[in-house]
Amino acid sequence: MNKITLIRILFVLLFFNFGKAQQIAVNEVMSSNSSTIADEDGDYEDWIEIYNYGNVAVNLDGYGLSDDPNTPFKWVFPAVTIAPNQYMLIWASDKNRTVVGAPLHTNFKISSSGENIVLTHPNGTLVDQAPSQALEDNVSIGRQPDGTGPWLFFYTATPNQPNTGTGLTSLLTPPVFSHNSGYYSNSFTLNISHPNPSAVIIYTVDGSEPNINNLGGTTFQYKNQYPYEIGSAPGPFLTETYISNTYTTPLTVTDRSNEPDRLANKNTRQHPIYVPLVSVRKGTVVKARAYIEGIASPIESKSYFVWPSNPYQIPVNFASNSRKLSI
Repeated sequence: MNKITLIRILFVLLFFNFGKAQQIAVNEVMSSNSSTIADEDGDYEDWIEIYNYGNVAVNLDGYGLSDDPNTPFKWVFPAVTIAPNQYMLIWASDKNRTVVGAPLHTNFKISSSGENIVLTHPNGTLVDQAPSQALEDNVSIGRQPDGTGPWLFFYTATPNQPNTGTGLTSLLTPPVFSHNSGYYSNSFTLNISHPNPSAVIIYTVDGSEPNINNLGGTTFQYKNQYPYEIGSAPGPFLTETYISNTYTTPLTVTDRSNEPDRLANKNTRQHPIYVPLVSVRKGTVVKARAYIEGIASPIESKSYFVWPSNPYQIPVNFASNSRKLSI
């Protein structure tokens, strides 16, 4: 066997082995895990899912995993094998555990503001990487189809399982309100919009959570009279309904103080019934969320007081994030 033939054989073998490396991929990543899945310590850590989409097993001994492309071997796999069509979950917890047969933990965590996740062959060749992407709590970025598909956002993550759920091409942001929370001396028209034209906006004005499955309303029962002596009878059940609405036209926000009291007339004392004698001043709380392909966005909430004048001596202070209100 001459030198040229030997070189050709070695090249084929190297190419074949590298081809096997290309059958594994970074398949799903979660960088802000608050309740999706817990590790063996009961901690909700970041995680990286590796998937073997080939038809041969791959020994990962010596492969590098990193959140820094300039340091590809930041964490190195022990001698673990990933079988064809197998998923392998690696915790990005900074616990640095590499015991074969036990859960694997890297020596780094993933920033929720986004970092590249790099998988490197022992020979230094890049095998695959996940893009740097800021993620919300419990939202993952993953490939669909597994191993080879484009990166999508999953609001229902699937660690150690196929990415068969609905994947979105962009993060689902909450609706946008035309007016910020605040005190207004006159009525105004409120517009609610979303950058995605296919989004369905669901809103409420009764304090309940917007829910596309509650467009018909939900009735609940409560009591205003309670037994205050042994053997005395409780008061009758009263009913009320909370409902979600589909946003189709702008809303008119007005002073609602002359409307019947709903919350203030609910008695929380045993005896006597303790409710205001005159109608109380009221604000308007509008909550809204967007639905795209059946997936719900975070809820955006705004609070408005529409009064000709503020009769109270204390200021009304609206938090900058519009989701907290103090008076």
